Amino acid sequence: MDRSMNYVSPVPIPPGETLIEALEEKGMTQSDLAMRMGRPIKTINGIIKGKVAITADTAMQLEYVLDVPAYFWQNLESAYRTSIVRQREQENIAKESDMAKKFPYTEMAKLGWVSETKDLSERIRALKRFFGVVSLKNVPAREAIAFRRSGVHENSDYAIAAWLRKGELEAQNIETDNYDEDKFKSALVEIKLLAYEMPSDFSVILRDMCSECGVTVVYIPHLQKTHVNGATHWLAPKKAIIQLSNRYPYEDVFWFSFFHEAGHILLHGKRDVFIEYKNMTGSKKEEEANRFAANSLIGADDYNEILKDAPFSHSKIRLISKRLSVSPGVLVGRLAHDKHIPYSKYGDLRRKLIWRQ
Repeated sequence: MDRSMNYVSPVPIPPGETLIEALEEKGMTQSDLAMRMGRPIKTINGIIKGKVAITADTAMQLEYVLDVPAYFWQNLESAYRTSIVRQREQENIAKESDMAKKFPYTEMAKLGWVSETKDLSERIRALKRFFGVVSLKNVPAREAIAFRRSGVHENSDYAIAAWLRKGELEAQNIETDNYDEDKFKSALVEIKLLAYEMPSDFSVILRDMCSECGVTVVYIPHLQKTHVNGATHWLAPKKAIIQLSNRYPYEDVFWFSFFHEAGHILLHGKRDVFIEYKNMTGSKKEEEANRFAANSLIGADDYNEILKDAPFSHSKIRLISKRLSVSPGVLVGRLAHDKHIPYSKYGDLRRKLIWRQ
């Protein structure tokens, strides 16, 4: 019995093989062992074949009968069961290899979301840890499906799943008060002014203001084939998540995306997951969120008055912006989206953002 107590065979070897060796050394039969242990012969035979596990009680009985320490038998049993699990895992990994290749692993690794490795088995294990699942087939359905399609780009459900999961992981680390609808509505009024003033730490201020209302704001770098500006879902009944990407790092897109997601929180249910793409239309709830965002940044009456000032110029846009406390970039974005001015002519008024975590 020179088998190492810490050895874990790649091929499961039942402790029964070592038990047979021990019986042969002692000149004992399985029937003799069963009688001395006071156990049915069927149980002993099951241990020999690896069908019956060696429990702590059984290991102690073997120590008395064979004069071999109980821990030796328990270690053999543990190694055997571990080998079975590892063999099963390798079989499952082989089955999941095609699915794993659909996730943007290299891109995720560059962002530090998962460990860098080219070994497919290690990638699959890392993806399971990232998503918190025992099988990639168990990636939550709400993450694995692109609920809203832009109709322009080829979206990857797997990239979107990874992007949403990263937002969830980041949100779990942000302390947030319980959701308060009235408080959030009041905060949005102040956030509109924040969008106008745009201090260098606006992203930190925005996150803190929303956290006090029960809304967690996370900034997650976009992944290729996601084509996502933002998303909204609920981490818990009292904690909502607004997840924003840096795909279009301009103030008009950023703030419209934020207020669009805020609209979903205030107008729609907690069970839905909303994913926003640029120029997304069609869904009634998306249209409602679009109107909410547009009116939150520039009121409908104010916007109608603005249109009376056409044709527009740089100076006129700046004057309107100052009068209404609306960022010139946000105003340009709205007018250009509605085709009242070209983006190219007033692009210099749209500030490019850099946000802090």
